[in-house]
Amino acid sequence: MTRALLRRLVGDSIRVRLALWHTLTVAALLGTFAVGTRIFLVRTIGARADQALADMARGFVDLWNSMRAEDEASADVAAAAAASEFRERDRRIVVFDGAGRLIAMSDTSARWPALSRHALSDVQRGPVAALVQHATPQGLLFTTLDPGRENRAPVRALAMRLAVNGRPFTVLALRSLRAEVEATESFGTAVMVAIPLVLLLAGLGGYLLARASLAPVVAMGLQAQRISASNLYERLPVKNPRDELGRLSEVLNGLLARLEHAFEQQRQFMADASHELRTPVAALLSVADVALARKDRDPRELREALDVVRGEARRLGRLVDDLMLLARVDAGELPVRREPLFLEELLQDSARAARGLAASRGVTLIALPAEETPFVGDADLLRRLVMILLDNAIKYTPPGGEVRLWLDQDAAGERYRISVEDTGPGVPSWAAERIFERFFRVDESRTRGAEGDGGVASAGLGLPIARWAAAAHGGTVQLDATGPSGSRFVVTLPMPRINA
Repeated sequence: MTRALLRRLVGDSIRVRLALWHTLTVAALLGTFAVGTRIFLVRTIGARADQALADMARGFVDLWNSMRAEDEASADVAAAAAASEFRERDRRIVVFDGAGRLIAMSDTSARWPALSRHALSDVQRGPVAALVQHATPQGLLFTTLDPGRENRAPVRALAMRLAVNGRPFTVLALRSLRAEVEATESFGTAVMVAIPLVLLLAGLGGYLLARASLAPVVAMGLQAQRISASNLYERLPVKNPRDELGRLSEVLNGLLARLEHAFEQQRQFMADASHELRTPVAALLSVADVALARKDRDPRELREALDVVRGEARRLGRLVDDLMLLARVDAGELPVRREPLFLEELLQDSARAARGLAASRGVTLIALPAEETPFVGDADLLRRLVMILLDNAIKYTPPGGEVRLWLDQDAAGERYRISVEDTGPGVPSWAAERIFERFFRVDESRTRGAEGDGGVASAGLGLPIARWAAAAHGGTVQLDATGPSGSRFVVTLPMPRINA
């Protein structure tokens, strides 16, 4: 309820809330400072008043002893004479004998009502009598007397017990605290006037400061509202890249840059996929149209047409599978299984599966034997990786050529190396890095992978899938060498750690 009420009163504006918290913080600090200052002021004034009373009492005693010695007068007469010398408006000296009788008082005129003879006589039976009774020669006794309702200021009293010619006397030093009370009240009045004014200025200043500080956030919000999928190239303003808001703007601009790159990749992916799918679909339609154009088609022509349809359908199915695989990879929805396997067995299985394709193209496939190489990974993905490299090497190796597959280790003995080498015409130097991009082809005339057209395969989605499969196992795929005499692709995989 309290939070809801506060939100209803303050609203959802961060600037207002910051200004409010700033004002409340300043109010708490000022309140603490005012209370602490008042306590210090009261204690300091009280200590000074007590010190002044003690000095006055000691001065009276010295004057009393001096007059008694010079005039050889009695203690009572000397006390009255010494008391008559103290004519301060807000202070008074009172002397009592051992029986509690008043024998001397300074300034008998009623200059200060709280210290008049009548006032003191009225309270003589009360606090003053108690103060006189409890006074001791060992020290000074202080107390504060309440003068009554007619007087605002209390009276500070000091009692001093001493002996003169063997007779006990009690000296009271009295001082009105009107000046101290007025000073304290003046301080309170000043505080009550100053604090609201300071809080008003602090609230206004806090709001203006919050407004100026959050102005970049407002500008970023307005700019962000204008950014959509059609203008992702726009960026948020960065006024000061060194402060927190500037760094936030740079982070958001980086996010926008990544989104722009992702959108551009998505657009390119859709365009390339549409282009790739258009070719087999067009071929299927054209073959079907030709086959259905005449009713008296020869069965052999229909069979040839169906063979073409089946081939294009297979190609279309592989393309769709590759697109789905890459889409799942981009979405992070394709888990990689981890299971023990042997790479030399996986390579031999892949070579046996690819020999039929190699034989149909007149290419010799040689898989060199390898030592036992244990590994932990996804056998299906690794087999697909090797088959992509073998398929590309066989397709773009001319008849009578040779494709070699072997497995070894690097010089440091830390990584396995799977090498696929062909005797084709190689990859142009300008395309060596781009062959791993999606839908990139060195030669657009080879988009359908025609037999006998030579060159290392750099088209379609095979090599991007191969690179991802290797990266998923902590490895790499790269074009290690290329030239007129052939090309060599190398897959590196980390060797598993063997627990001792």
